[in-house]
Amino acid sequence: QKAIDTYDQDPSFYHNVALVCELRKQSSEAEQYYKNALKVYPDYGPSWINLGHLYKTLGKTQDSLRSYKNALKCNLNQTARQ
Repeated sequence: QKAIDTYDQDPSFYHNVALVCELRKQSSEAEQYYKNALKVYPDYGPSWINLGHLYKTLGKTQDSLRSYKNALKCNLNQTARQ
């Protein structure tokens, strides 16, 4: 809990916790942590990509495609800002 309190506004924190959850085969927890990262920073492309991969492995094709599309939008948004 202390780590969450310290890094609650850092999307990479939630993203990394999600990766650990995936390694432990805790899909629902991983999904929630990716979503937490995206609440903090909706344009965090790595979480959209990994969420897409997670959905793909779970057989959630439409959710997977939606996540990949959001990842592409993030990439376009970041390119446009430069």
